[in-house]
Amino acid sequence: MTICKDCGRTISETYIFCPWCGKSKVERVASMNEKESLIESIKKKRYEEQTKKIMQLEEQLETLEKELSILVLSAEMHK
Repeated sequence: MTICKDCGRTISETYIFCPWCGKSKVERVASMNEKESLIESIKKKRYEEQTKKIMQLEEQLETLEKELSILVLSAEMHK
């Protein structure tokens, strides 16, 4: 249970709005600058995650290329 910041009554934590006064429990971002800042931070985090994923894929590709080279070399030696 949580307490409504507007009317002070106890409400369930699953509620988004207070059933007594209608006040939203979710605090809204006040200014456009804050919204833009939030969007930019989300974009930056997403870019970082994608970059990290690409680097991991590159490492996997290098490992596979080395293994393939070893297999090709081994097959040529057994001819």
